[in-house]
Amino acid sequence: MFICQFCFSFIYNYFFHFMFICQFRFFLIYNCFIFSLLLFFFIIFVTVTFNIFIIIISAFIIITVICFHPVITFIITFFVFIEFNRLCLHWFDLWFFTRRFNRCFIRFINVFTRSFTVFT
Repeated sequence: MFICQFCFSFIYNYFFHFMFICQFRFFLIYNCFIFSLLLFFFIIFVTVTFNIFIIIISAFIIITVICFHPVITFIITFFVFIEFNRLCLHWFDLWFFTRRFNRCFIRFINVFTRSFTVFT
């Protein structure tokens, strides 16, 4: 009886631990994927409409989010998108936004990036 109980508790604990790790990793990967998708559509449709560089870079980042470690790719995804977005706002003169909006948006991104770095 003691041996059966020991085996059962060992299997149960191992299974629970394994499921927790899998669930946590899936949660991180899923969140990174959704986050990068949202940023992908946000950048394409709001800031620089249908720019080929952004499409290529965001597709590459979405693939890395699926393939590599979730926490590292989350940080890389966030900073690459923010930095590239900032560069695009500096380089391209957008035809449907005013310069004032660009400056406000760059300030917002700067504050957001700083708060994220303080948070991490």
